[in-house]
Amino acid sequence: SLVNIAAWSGLVGPAKMPAGLADKISQSFHAVMKVPAVVEQMNKLGQAVVVSTPDGMGQYLREQRDIWAKAIKDQGIPQD
Repeated sequence: SLVNIAAWSGLVGPAKMPAGLADKISQSFHAVMKVPAVVEQMNKLGQAVVVSTPDGMGQYLREQRDIWAKAIKDQGIPQD
């Protein structure tokens, strides 16, 4: 099976972080990522600016986990 490999970054916090705090951090991050100078610098570094929500990031991480678990299993890579 083929896997699309891409570099990405994101903000994560403790598993039991209160939803209100996660939302506040997310809102602040969204505001920063709308600043033209920040977007310009990210683009200079070859980074596409994509913002999401805490739930969206969680979904992305779950999808990636499933994709990589299948790829590892399909290739017979030991999981010691």
